[in-house]
Amino acid sequence: MFYFLILSILVITLLLAILVNFIHLSQYKFKKYLKFFIFICLIGLIIFLLRYNSKIISLLPLIFILFFKWLPIFKVLKSIFLRKNYSDNFNNMTRKEAYDILGLKPNATKNDIVKRYNLLIKKNHPDVDGSEWISKKLNKARDILLG
Repeated sequence: MFYFLILSILVITLLLAILVNFIHLSQYKFKKYLKFFIFICLIGLIIFLLRYNSKIISLLPLIFILFFKWLPIFKVLKSIFLRKNYSDNFNNMTRKEAYDILGLKPNATKNDIVKRYNLLIKKNHPDVDGSEWISKKLNKARDILLG
């Protein structure tokens, strides 16, 4: 019994460490690994269902046929519910938004802008597992305020 308790604590710790690393990935890697995780879960679900009812294997071709037949409907639903936020267009960022992104007041000096930018980019750069999207926003805000 004691060994099961130790093993369960180790497994939970490992899963939490993986989850923390998963959360801090860049957006591209997060999507890639999330698709892989969903695929593995679906395979696991099929194996689980096969264990209790072997007739479920006969439904798999039907599921694939329905999926490909309904693919245009899924694409429409994806375009409606998973629409990209077009208000995040970098080209029309105002100076006020740039100050807000860097967390500065409008009367900040050039030195303040550079210091704040350097501090934030060190934390959020993609090379140190930061977000590529945030780095782009920080770079654009710096360019607007200094340019």
